[in-house]
Amino acid sequence: MFRWLALFLCLAAPAAAREVTDDAGHRVAVPGDPQRVVSLHDWSLTVMLHELGVPLAGSSYRVAADGTRFMRGASDLFGLGEDEVPLASVHGQIDAERIAALNPDLILGNLGDVAAQRDQLAAIAPVLLFDPETDEAPMDRYRRVAEWLGRGTLFEAKLGELEALALPSRGCSWALANASARDGTLDLARHYGAVEVAAGLAGLAPSPALEMVPEGRDRAALSPEVAGAIAPDVLFTTFLASRGETAESARQAFDTVAPGYLAFLEGRGSRVIALPRETFYPASLTGAARLLDSLPDALPEHCRP
Repeated sequence: MFRWLALFLCLAAPAAAREVTDDAGHRVAVPGDPQRVVSLHDWSLTVMLHELGVPLAGSSYRVAADGTRFMRGASDLFGLGEDEVPLASVHGQIDAERIAALNPDLILGNLGDVAAQRDQLAAIAPVLLFDPETDEAPMDRYRRVAEWLGRGTLFEAKLGELEALALPSRGCSWALANASARDGTLDLARHYGAVEVAAGLAGLAPSPALEMVPEGRDRAALSPEVAGAIAPDVLFTTFLASRGETAESARQAFDTVAPGYLAFLEGRGSRVIALPRETFYPASLTGAARLLDSLPDALPEHCRP
């Protein structure tokens, strides 16, 4: 009897808190099984937390031109809104009073957005700061967040299911670049969320052009004069549909910044694929699976499995 009682008490005991070092170097006591987590970045954090089944007490939102609120990435991938995840703050406007009213037991925020308010937020609940722009693969960033919350095993299982869908390599390459008509530059990314994951699983290798991104950085703004050196078999580019951008406007930006570049690529048999940034920038298993499902038919003929 006493043995059964001891077993019951062991199973009923809450998971022990863990000490975690966040991306700002803070040692944080994280609840063993947090039940009211507030995410202060939608597409960098809310997306991952939702996929991991973390109970979300609130998230930051953005405000569209028509005044409606949405979570970039999380609304696009999962259809989430305020009925499912309450408003914690508007992006860029930390509302400590509203966050406190949500009674969180853990708060996560991006390093660049939340560092200045960390002490104020830490008076409400433990705070973990995440750096989404480190020079590391998106799934390595994702793994770190999963381990912070004690969900590393779940993450590895989900990632394993996705990796089981991998296609054989055909020796083709990929790169992702966006043209900024405002700055007159090409933004070349070394790492890029679900796009990078899906490209690798589709059998594509990173283009050697990605070495133009300085070591330690995940992207670089380059002069359009170097466009010819960025010549992958598949060039991904993205657009923000929430700002009224389209695949065509993404191409037009290239024609403005680097006239003739896309025609040069397509003339040599490369394929240019424009994607909605809200869906495929986040480090998302769902986004990667969605892109991988459609990618084989979009590849150049010589790159198809």
